[in-house]
This record gives sequence, structure tokens and C-alpha cells, in this order.
Amino acid sequence: MYSSFLQRAYDQVIHDVCITKKPVTFLIDRAGLVGNDGETHHGMFDLSYLNSIPNIVVMAPKDTREMELMMDLSLKLDCPLAIRYPRGSSYYLDKGEYGEIVLGKYEVLDDGQDTVILCIGSMVKHALEAKEILSREGINPTIVNARFLKPIDEGMLKALLKNHKNVVTIEDNIVTGGFGSRINKFIIDNEYNVNILNIAIPEEFVKHGNIDELYDFVGLSPKSIADKIRKLVIE
Repeated sequence: MYSSFLQRAYDQVIHDVCITKKPVTFLIDRAGLVGNDGETHHGMFDLSYLNSIPNIVVMAPKDTREMELMMDLSLKLDCPLAIRYPRGSSYYLDKGEYGEIVLGKYEVLDDGQDTVILCIGSMVKHALEAKEILSREGINPTIVNARFLKPIDEGMLKALLKNHKNVVTIEDNIVTGGFGSRINKFIIDNEYNVNILNIAIPEEFVKHGNIDELYDFVGLSPKSIADKIRKLVIE
């Protein structure tokens, strides 16, 4: 189901699935920006509107193989579940391991210093490309494939927040109410003293256009991400 089409079924997701904890898996296609499908088809709200619903697990794969592993996990869980993935061709990232996915567990793809990038779904690829740019300038962030909007990996987050002074979240969702907001709440609730940067789609409707141009327009291209992280680190 297209992410933008699931918006009209929000009431049913709550009343017919999540309240009664039915083991339904929602496969959310066209999540994030969709390029030439047009302004009305951008799936830029799903992390926000699903974040507020109790009893549902929400995942986003970094690549095609992880999508398959998330499907396997969905068959083992007896609860409402959503897997969001973007429009476009399948691809495989040469990073991380492809073992069984454990509910709510993140994956460290690259170790670094001072700055940790928590990214989800297709933004993992962008984060890795941004790190390539930054590493040439001596900036070496840790890259974490968060995988889950909910539940969050509290154990890993606590370990990361002890060893990094800058926390960056990246998501192809509107900046309010989604993945970054969930991480922000954890940081505030646990009183960590860190710098926070949420990189996401601004709180505005995004026009129709070529997908790469749109990523650049909203600040989610690898170069744009690198520019924002560089500014955070230098300041």
C-alpha cells in the first residue's frame, strides 16, 4: 500500500488493528519522496502518524536483503507491524551483516568518534555516502542503522550517548513527530547533555520533481547531509 494512501485509513489502523492487537503487517510502499509520482504521492508523513499509535512495531530496511529479513521477522511476531520502503529499484549495501533481525535492535555500520548518525531506511545509504565526504576532511562519525522507529534500542542508545557529544538523526519523513522526535524524547527523558541535529523533510509540502533534485531541495542529499554535519561539528 502506498504511504500516502494509508493516510486515509488511519482510523482503521487504530480501531481495527492496533487496539485489538491483531497480527497485521502493513507493507508501506512509496515511503519518503517519490519524485515523478507527484506532490500528492510523497510518503513523508507515515513515521509521524504511526509513531503516535500504541501496540505497533514500525521498521524500515536499509536495503533489499534487510527488507527480506524484516518480512521474516514479521511472520514471527504476533502483533501489528509496519514495514516502510521507498519507490525505486532494489539495491544492496556492502555494509553490516545480514543475520536474523532482533526486535528493536540497531546495527552499528561504521565506528567513529564524537558524532553518531542514527539513520533509518533508505537514508542509511545517504548517511554512508555523506560519511565518505566528511572522512576526507577528517570528520569520522559513527553510523548506526536504526531499523526501527519503534521500539527503540535503549541499550545501544545509552552506550552511544555516553561516548558521543553530537547526535544526528536522518529520516525521509517530515521533521515533526517522526524518528528524530522519538530519539529527542529519549535523550531529554534520560537527561543526556549532547548536541542534537535532526535532518529530515522540512515542515512543508514538497513539489513534484526528479528524486535527486528533490533530495537536494529538502536537504537530504548526501552532500547536503555532509554540509549540515560539518557545520554542527565545527561549531
